[in-house]
Amino acid sequence: MRNPLLLAPLFLAVLPMISGIGVCQDADDPPEVRMPGKDNTPEVSDEEWKEFASAVRQGEDYALYAALRRDALEPEIQKWESELNAVFDVKWMSYLGGLKGFTRKGVSEGFWTVSRQQRTRYGVDKPRWVLEYSNFETKESSKAYVPDDKIAEVEFEYAHTVSQGSPLDRTVGEISAHGQSADALIRDLCEAVDADYVLPASNSNVTLKLRGKTARMAIYEIGDAAGWVTNIDDPLGGNNESFLAWEVFMYSDSRLFKGGDLKGEGRIRAALRDLLNGNLVTLEPGDICVTAYPK
Repeated sequence: MRNPLLLAPLFLAVLPMISGIGVCQDADDPPEVRMPGKDNTPEVSDEEWKEFASAVRQGEDYALYAALRRDALEPEIQKWESELNAVFDVKWMSYLGGLKGFTRKGVSEGFWTVSRQQRTRYGVDKPRWVLEYSNFETKESSKAYVPDDKIAEVEFEYAHTVSQGSPLDRTVGEISAHGQSADALIRDLCEAVDADYVLPASNSNVTLKLRGKTARMAIYEIGDAAGWVTNIDDPLGGNNESFLAWEVFMYSDSRLFKGGDLKGEGRIRAALRDLLNGNLVTLEPGDICVTAYPK
């Protein structure tokens, strides 16, 4: 048997080779400055941001979707609800959500994409806006972060779909009950929207606190607390006709709105109101009915 001590010089000679596996760095190479968990992606420069923001605003659909932006349209919809005695359900969507591309003006084959990405910086995950530039001709590419205050200059939520909702889908104020009868609570909610109701004769007292709920959700939760099975018959309770943003744009360009006084954003919002009003479902007293029975 070989003496282990005789193998020591051989092991010491091989050790540097083992420790250097995969390094492949010359003595003259600068040291690697990227640290684990450190993200070296730079912040977008002011010059590139101005150029990109200009490209966004000059996009073919920017002005159209901006006419349906939430901060401008939401007050209008609240006014229409009061005027038409209706409830409208709006699905809001981010304009820059997903992956969206913009052509760089005056540069052949050059374009930007911007997206919201989950990024790790200093070991912490957080969503950040990432602006990426590519040029297929020159093979140039770059990536930069965009601060939230900058992206807010061109990013907004717009009405992706709008449909008529039910009066039961209005948010009610706080409901606080301490040993109150469930039938009285549900009766008050039904009478507020002129709905019929059929409730158990037995008096079931409940103790609960509900905040930020719609009338529909509150009725179900009160019934559940009382030990009831609750059903709601509501012709506007789902699958109502929805109008997509692009349908509003097309309708705003129809002959009904050509030659009118309204232009730009005002014309598009007027088209949306006209579509909603023309397809309005008018509820008669008793069209909505709530029934409940013990489990």
